[in-house]
Amino acid sequence: MRHPYTCRQLVAAFDGTRLPQQEEVSWAMFRDVSHTGLSFLSKSKPSSKLLVVAVGPAPFSFLVAEVVRTKRRNDLEGRPYHVGCSVLRELTE
Repeated sequence: MRHPYTCRQLVAAFDGTRLPQQEEVSWAMFRDVSHTGLSFLSKSKPSSKLLVVAVGPAPFSFLVAEVVRTKRRNDLEGRPYHVGCSVLRELTE
């Protein structure tokens, strides 16, 4: 079950091994979250199928998420992308 989670969080493309550098990270407005997935609004379409997502207050928890759907939201100001993801695992290293 998804729960509303409206706040700005950090998102970056992930190649599966190298953690993103600070300049590769951007803010996204999260919409909802569950133990298996999350969604957020972004100005740009994700450039990678895998993402690193920082969630919660600092110090953040870092999750690896897989993009499962991306849709342009023409009904919202700025026409952001609505990105839906499955959570694959937490980064603990």
